[in-house]
Amino acid sequence: MTSFSASCLARSFQELHLKSPEGAKTDFMIISGEHEIPVHSWVLAMRSDVLRTAMLGDFSEKKERKITIQGFSSNAVEEMIRFLYGFDVDDEFEEVEELLALGEMYHIDDIKVAAAMNLDRCISEERVFTIAKVAQKHNADEAYEKCIDFIVKNFKIQKLIQDETLEKFPKLAISILKKHPNLDQTTVRVYNNLHPRYLLDYTNGQTHQLCFSVDQTILLTGIGLFVSPDSKGELTAEITIKQDGYVPVTTHKDTLKNTDADRAIVQVSLDPTKLTKNQTYKIQAIISGPGFSNAGSGRAEQVIADGLNATGGFVKKVTFSFEGKSSN
Repeated sequence: MTSFSASCLARSFQELHLKSPEGAKTDFMIISGEHEIPVHSWVLAMRSDVLRTAMLGDFSEKKERKITIQGFSSNAVEEMIRFLYGFDVDDEFEEVEELLALGEMYHIDDIKVAAAMNLDRCISEERVFTIAKVAQKHNADEAYEKCIDFIVKNFKIQKLIQDETLEKFPKLAISILKKHPNLDQTTVRVYNNLHPRYLLDYTNGQTHQLCFSVDQTILLTGIGLFVSPDSKGELTAEITIKQDGYVPVTTHKDTLKNTDADRAIVQVSLDPTKLTKNQTYKIQAIISGPGFSNAGSGRAEQVIADGLNATGGFVKKVTFSFEGKSSN
């Protein structure tokens, strides 16, 4: 809850802005197109180190007592100034992309968070990819995550592949794939089913490995491990991927806990790992802890699936070939 003192302070700054320039003497001007916005340099200097340097440093802006902001709409610039005086982003304001860019340019991280909070009112299927691209470019993590959540909720992966939407925004592909709950559309299912007769007990640790190759260079972003929802406590999994069976490519350690009674698979996200075509790779998983799962059965020898290429773009018909014995 916002404290009473903080609310009073914010209201004082808001009143200072509303009284400008007649009621409260201003000493600086922000120029945006044909608009001139009178401001108090000390207020803006407190909120932005970039503006503080321009206003107080040995620059022409200090001498002329004005700063010209180009490349943005006057509405966006005015909204930024209002925010610096303590106002919330207006509910009707829709130029979110410009606020994110202004926040990055003038080192105002708070306004990027505020813009993200406003996204629910203006995000749409037509705009979400553009907003996500801008958010990623300007390090607006909250806005970016909201866009990814919106895409995952409102778009099917197969459609995004077929209409080549993700080819236009290749850097978003990994984030979307990691969060998408419908994994059967985008991942390789090595086992056809679970074997109900055999339980793997992880109390004393179990080591599982899978050897495979791909027919084109791709990025591996994660794997799924069988963990029964009836397991008690957390399991520890140490995942190692090796090239040609002995050269480590990546190692990842994670905790596993299945909280979904309808699924037997727990997702483990990996740092995007480049796998070169026609090379043999071994995934090794050492799992230990107070839990268990059914064993996988009906392992495929070859699977054709959609996936990500080495630059993060979606590709079709990647062939995975599996070698030797493997389990779980």
